[in-house]
Amino acid sequence: MRQRTAFVLVTAATCLGVARDAPASVSVALSLDDLARDATVIAKVTPVARASAWQGSRIVTTTRLRIDGAVAGSPPAREVEVRTLGGIVGGIGQIAEGEPSFLVGEPSLVFLASRGSWMTVVGRAQGQLLLTKKGGVDVVRVRNVGALVRRRAAGPLLPPGKPVTELDGAPADAVARDAARAWEATHAR
Repeated sequence: MRQRTAFVLVTAATCLGVARDAPASVSVALSLDDLARDATVIAKVTPVARASAWQGSRIVTTTRLRIDGAVAGSPPAREVEVRTLGGIVGGIGQIAEGEPSFLVGEPSLVFLASRGSWMTVVGRAQGQLLLTKKGGVDVVRVRNVGALVRRRAAGPLLPPGKPVTELDGAPADAVARDAARAWEATHAR
């Protein structure tokens, strides 16, 4: 019995001695207004190239996006580079839940913010709406957003906007119009 107690105590002490913090995050469901407010540009894009590389202990993927049409704001060029976490390098892959994922040739409506010589997707995966066809109509699709916490009302007069995830399957033209209106409202001078 004493040996068992000693073993348990030594094991517990060892575990406590090597325990490390486990980083975690919580993602809040965002609305078009939330995304538009932080976006420099909202555009319809098509990925034309992508490459993944190690940056420290993580893999970062750089995707070159062709701007097919600006919905709001002024794109800095006809093509822009976007960086996202995750990818595959030399047979080793990393998945970053909640990150946007671009496949060459697969168009999206994206909310972008400038980060110097490259751009980032606002709201991570929530800021990338895939453009697909359904019954001959262009619709948006939401993917890879992970689990989201729904935002509470800011007060009795300011209910939270409809989460972007509820736009899944909505007509792309209507979503683009609403995104442009939200961008204009949040960037009015």
